[in-house]
Amino acid sequence: MPETFRAFIAVSLPAEIRAVLGRMRDRFMSSGLDVRCVSPESMHLTLKFLGDVGKGRGPEILAAMERAVAGVRPFPLSVRGAGVFPGFSNPRVVWVGLAGDFQPLAGLAARLEEELSALGFAPEARRFSPHITLGRARVKLPMDRTLKAVESLADMGSEPFFVDRLTLYRSELSPQGARHTPSFSAVFTG
Repeated sequence: MPETFRAFIAVSLPAEIRAVLGRMRDRFMSSGLDVRCVSPESMHLTLKFLGDVGKGRGPEILAAMERAVAGVRPFPLSVRGAGVFPGFSNPRVVWVGLAGDFQPLAGLAARLEEELSALGFAPEARRFSPHITLGRARVKLPMDRTLKAVESLADMGSEPFFVDRLTLYRSELSPQGARHTPSFSAVFTG
């Protein structure tokens, strides 16, 4: 039995949002681009990737998550738009964007970062950029077709959903893709 598990902290998405993301994924896949798309059941909004975590660290991570969400009120977000990282000249990740007031989300990410840094987790090198990963390129994608496929998602989106908790996920990698299992959640207390 391994002594560590691969983990991340994320916002879980309600079934109706995953359904919208599934339709967006299907439309993008119809482009025929060589992208390994994420199943809608596995889609989430990552706030912090932890990497390999010792099995005994769960309680201290939960305590850090609870401190980060203390006083936070649920807030609405919507799924809207799409893009690629790092850019259209060499797209590696296709993502779906979010709409709404990002201030509570950014504040929550910063508080979580601070709490986890105090536990020895390395701080993120990149600026927080909220998104939901739709898929990852298997090969270098042609810029024109990728741009057209991403633009085809511009008219798709969702009604608002409320973010009211953070969840720690265990992530197991396999040839069929990653499987994410929720371990525990910290519910907002504001």
